[in-house]
Amino acid sequence: MPAEDPAPAEKASSGNWWDGPASGGKAPSGAAGEGRPGQDAAPEPPFDQPRDPWSAGAPKAKRRVPVVPVAVAVVVVLVAVLGFFGVSRLLGGGSGAPAGGDASYYGTLDPDKYSLQEAQLDLDDCYEFEFPLDGGIEMTFDSFDQIGNTNPYDVARVYTDSSFSHEFPTSVTMFESDDGSNALYVAPADPRVRDENGNDTDEIDLFHLDDAESDEFVPLGRWYGSGGYYLVRYIGSDGKKLEKPEVTYFTVANDIDKDENALAEPDNVQVNVTDTGTLSISWDPVEGADHYEVYLSAVNETAAAVLDRYTYDLLASTQDTSIDTADYDTDAAEFNQMMQDDGVAGTFQQNGRFDELLVGESEDEILENRQDAASGQQGLEVADYVPNTDHVKDASISVIAVGADGDAQSPFDFQNINDLLGKMPLESATYSALIYQGSDTEPDQATDPVGYMKWRLFEYVSMADGTVGIQRLQLDYDNARTDNEYLTYGPDEQHLTTGNVDMYVIPYTVPGTALSGELGVLAPYWPGGIESVKQAATQALDELQRENPPSGMPTRIDAEDGIDWDAVQASQQPSTAMPDVPYEINASSDLVRFIAANLLAGNTYLDVTDYANAAGTANTANTANVADALFEACAQNPLILNGNPTYQVTRRDGRMLLTVTSLTPWKQVNDQDVLNEQRQQVSDKADEIIGEIITDGMSDADKVRAINGYIAENLWYNYDAISSGSFSMDAATQDPSTVRTLILDGGSICSGYAQSFKLLADRAGLESVYATGNVPPQPGVYATDHAWNLVNIDGSWAVVDPTWNDPGDQSNTASTDEYMMLAQDDPALQGRSYNSSWMADTLISDYIDPSLLSA
Repeated sequence: MPAEDPAPAEKASSGNWWDGPASGGKAPSGAAGEGRPGQDAAPEPPFDQPRDPWSAGAPKAKRRVPVVPVAVAVVVVLVAVLGFFGVSRLLGGGSGAPAGGDASYYGTLDPDKYSLQEAQLDLDDCYEFEFPLDGGIEMTFDSFDQIGNTNPYDVARVYTDSSFSHEFPTSVTMFESDDGSNALYVAPADPRVRDENGNDTDEIDLFHLDDAESDEFVPLGRWYGSGGYYLVRYIGSDGKKLEKPEVTYFTVANDIDKDENALAEPDNVQVNVTDTGTLSISWDPVEGADHYEVYLSAVNETAAAVLDRYTYDLLASTQDTSIDTADYDTDAAEFNQMMQDDGVAGTFQQNGRFDELLVGESEDEILENRQDAASGQQGLEVADYVPNTDHVKDASISVIAVGADGDAQSPFDFQNINDLLGKMPLESATYSALIYQGSDTEPDQATDPVGYMKWRLFEYVSMADGTVGIQRLQLDYDNARTDNEYLTYGPDEQHLTTGNVDMYVIPYTVPGTALSGELGVLAPYWPGGIESVKQAATQALDELQRENPPSGMPTRIDAEDGIDWDAVQASQQPSTAMPDVPYEINASSDLVRFIAANLLAGNTYLDVTDYANAAGTANTANTANVADALFEACAQNPLILNGNPTYQVTRRDGRMLLTVTSLTPWKQVNDQDVLNEQRQQVSDKADEIIGEIITDGMSDADKVRAINGYIAENLWYNYDAISSGSFSMDAATQDPSTVRTLILDGGSICSGYAQSFKLLADRAGLESVYATGNVPPQPGVYATDHAWNLVNIDGSWAVVDPTWNDPGDQSNTASTDEYMMLAQDDPALQGRSYNSSWMADTLISDYIDPSLLSA
């Protein structure tokens, strides 16, 4: 039987649909000092300040039942209340124990900028603040839009320092009381923590939540690790933005500063970028410390869900008093090793633990989007890229000392490192290199060798803040060599030569980074050998040095091209209507139907707001719902010609927007006229096939056999495509992955077989679905991802695998019935499991036993 297919491309999304610029959500800059108030009773404000009705009240006896969610954070609250609490635990931080004496925050913060409320001391360590709302005010998604906000954290946040530089993990929810009035509640949250390998874990209880002394029935988080906290409210009880943010300083009774065994903070913590672009972190030793743990805290200010908003990564656990993050970068090390095992020399990634600090798309990806937008693609992010809080999470580093028993620890002291991210390389900026070093700008290396080397001697690098930097290569001539490759080459497309050719290969490093690789040039253009390459490169570097001396780190590229991309972004108009298309649409909801109809009509930029809200509970539609609908639409409507789309979901001006970023798999064809023509050709071919193989009086089972037989006799399995794992062939004539295999001459893989079966089954009047999942490993097969079909026969959903019913030999057209209408529990299907991408999650159980779903 044919080999299974490689894993499909991972779903891609640019962020949650509620993401967007936080309006008024960030505390104004300029707060004086880093000092903290002491634990003494706070003095009266130095100005006439009445007690605010939103200030902290008395602890509550029991938790209310939520009725209207403000954000996905509410889901976390509900899950916890229902008993699924403890998925992951971590500690939000501060900058150590508060200062002693009579210091108070009234003297620390500027009363001209902030309205200072009465301090609240020694609260319950899981205390929840209650903010009553005026009559008729609801802090739902819709009301946030009405007041110009898109995020519940625009209402209130909690910080661990008086400069408001580090946000403590918090949930913001709305509840309705028995008398029908509404109130917001701010409580400590239990966000995501990851171990040294980057894996989510609940083994690290940095909040020491197990030691919480709470009046709450189910504590959802704990104020711990700072010693003092600043609750900042930006939106008033009337739903309007406050003229001055209102600040309430508070402490809790069971915090780390109350622990007589608490260790002192490490002093003299230094965080710097090394000469190779990694982080060096050092500190002074702490008496009583057994070891030290280094944490990276990241706050996504645009996210509303707790697990999306706050992450804490354990970067290192060490008994030393310094680390280089390169020594703990397992993800990058594994990728680099994989490339080297495949025979590709060099270092291609670094700073793997910092590659999730970007919010949305990198500048490199935006440059690619601009190329696609120039060819007609709508809805992509193309506006000028400026690193800010909408693009980069708030990133901070803290070192804590830990005692021998693991219980005693020092307070958190987070230092923001956002100003260092632009100096930390991640990987080569592939799209930027293609754009700026495209063949249309390449100097002729035969006639202008120095100009050619000036064009080649650069590396484009994506940095941790999302920007793209450029740096000159440093060539290692001592280790240069000659290779022989089978290539197609020539001065232009009209003068190409195919055959074996010698290449001069010169290793290089990228100064200011840990990246490296090899520069190859074609020997026929360099009759003087490697020495002539060296001479040209040396002269090129000398000229570049005079023109623009290089810096130690990659410097940001100049992406200015004279186009007003802000205007281009603003001019894009998403589809809002349900188009009339000449094809039957399979859909389980109006949202799926809306997406499918638009994709069949060639529209890839869609406003899904109304359909998404109608498909779920009001005001709770999210990215997952839309992605679920998109994948069902593409899986069950083969004429979309893309069974595995990539996408972006964004929220702009209160609307939820979907952009399908590949019109066909792997962006092989992006011309809508070509796609529409081929779509119609496939549809006509399907009608022709059905007219030939289906006759009156056939039972459903007979129709299934006829369709399976036609596919086995007329499709052939493309082993070359599957074994190479590369589908970059010309999709105008070849496409092994979709239903276009019925009219093209490129062979097929399992998705092409199953999509073809689905289309023909639809035209034959059968009830069928396209399904995907995994099959047990087979001898000689390198992947287990697979696609097949389910057909409703006499009220039961039976399995048909048209790929495995084809013997696989192109010269053998006989079909087998080994995988023909099998019961889902048939022994021949043992070990086969389903994923959920092919059908709406809520409907999966209508087709298969849920126990067959992959874990």
